[in-house]
Amino acid sequence: MSDAKTSETAVLGAADPEKVLTEADDLTEEEVAEEPLLQLFRYRHLPPGSLRETSRMFCQLARRVARLPRNPERAASLRKLREAKDCAVTSLLWAAPPARGGA
Repeated sequence: MSDAKTSETAVLGAADPEKVLTEADDLTEEEVAEEPLLQLFRYRHLPPGSLRETSRMFCQLARRVARLPRNPERAASLRKLREAKDCAVTSLLWAAPPARGGA
């Protein structure tokens, strides 16, 4: 394993980085207490299906970002990730406007 990969794994806090991407658990109170912005990535309240699955993917990534060193850039990345999650979820709910009649 290269030094860069070892360093990345240490920062992300997982011996196997892929494990983080397959976790099915919602955020714990301890995680939210450590990084309050994570509360914006909860997804268990959503009905099973595409909304929950899409939100879960963003939650898993937010967990990884929250393991980076605490600084303004980490906070900015969590805020922007939340914005991306909101857009992705909205795209699933988007209803096309009715077609206008006319020439």
